[in-house]
Amino acid sequence: MWQSKYRIDDKSDVKAIKNTITISVRGDVQENMKNAMNYIKSKGFKLERLPYADHMPEFKSLEKANPKIVAQIREGFKRICIWKITVDESVNVDISDVGAESFNVDASIDGDRLNLVLSGNLDTLSAPKLLANYEEIKKDNTLNSVFIDCSKLEYVSSAGLRVLLIMQNDCEDGVIMKSCNETVIGDLSNTDIKIL
Repeated sequence: MWQSKYRIDDKSDVKAIKNTITISVRGDVQENMKNAMNYIKSKGFKLERLPYADHMPEFKSLEKANPKIVAQIREGFKRICIWKITVDESVNVDISDVGAESFNVDASIDGDRLNLVLSGNLDTLSAPKLLANYEEIKKDNTLNSVFIDCSKLEYVSSAGLRVLLIMQNDCEDGVIMKSCNETVIGDLSNTDIKIL
């Protein structure tokens, strides 16, 4: 979904934040919802509206509550819906403007250290490119560490994190990342990758 961010942000009623899409209430709410749903469907996703009440857990705190209040709460939850979004393989989506030019790797070797400059988005589309570059370089070089300049890196997805962790575990001195923006720092927060 993150890949759709750049296309979504130019819509007045739709905004993407990390893996969440929010719809702002401007003008006609029903029309905005319809436009957002059509847009998301056009990008290759299936939308399914599910009543939250059907998925609501049993609340221990309600066990001793007045049955009338519990019934009102349950009735209220019937008006709340969640959206299940899955990929619709039957829709052909043009992603030619995403991935290739939005990510770049420049690599150089300094002794046993691999120096990388990453730019763009390290995501599902670009992570394999980084891993392939790393494995190709590793064939001809003994690498003890990877130093990454992130001054042009926008964000790192879970697929990108997996590649960084492969390098981290593969090198004795691990991975060091420098000049990370706040988004990238947040993306790396649950790893032991060093950030300068």
